[in-house]
Amino acid sequence: MIPERSQPSHRLVFGLIMGGLTLWAVYLAIGAYRYNLNPWRGIIVLASMGIFLGFWLLLLWNQNRQKKTR
Repeated sequence: MIPERSQPSHRLVFGLIMGGLTLWAVYLAIGAYRYNLNPWRGIIVLASMGIFLGFWLLLLWNQNRQKKTR
């Protein structure tokens, strides 16, 4: 008998996606900094990804809150 594969939890998948996006932003920030050694370039890249992920978390939190009230 073949054992069933358990599905990964939504939190795990979400965490992996966010971690991957964070690592990608760090990689891009390092490249932006090394382009002309201006630290503001890297800061802008990281801030942009932080704003994106924060907005994404806000939308997911709001969706979860609305599901609970229905």
